[in-house]
Amino acid sequence: MPDARLPILVAAYGNDMAADDSFGPRVAEAVLAMALSGVEVVNLGMKPASLLDHLADRCALCVVDAARCDGAPAGTLIDVDFFAADRPPLVHDIALSTHGLSLADELELAQRLGICPGIVRLVAVVAGSVDVGASVGDEVLRQVPTAANRIANWVSNFHENNAEGRP
Repeated sequence: MPDARLPILVAAYGNDMAADDSFGPRVAEAVLAMALSGVEVVNLGMKPASLLDHLADRCALCVVDAARCDGAPAGTLIDVDFFAADRPPLVHDIALSTHGLSLADELELAQRLGICPGIVRLVAVVAGSVDVGASVGDEVLRQVPTAANRIANWVSNFHENNAEGRP
């Protein structure tokens, strides 16, 4: 029986006008250009709370954003299961994103509502500057194609491992 769930959701956060915070939208554009099968890409921009509107019936979620991580230099790529115990500690896990809202709280609410996908991947870059009007840092910009390729590989592996519609 075919899987009736919606495609994998790649949800990007960020502000195009705020230096390294433009990472999410830039990765979203790169992933869209790949035209991956079984994937829907949404750029949530600076409206992270709208993630809940897109989660019902998803088989998996990949969140793309800029983040702060103590001790990690700008441009460090984070690519982990969001709920993994070994996920690097992010500064203000309560307010993971540079938008001041908590992704963790949103996902907890989604779990309580029964709409959180069982698989949630975080692909983030450690941000240096998020100043409005500043240019994106070269170390962050270099990670955009790497992040897009990692997402494409993750999607491919997901589809290979779930060919029969298993979660």
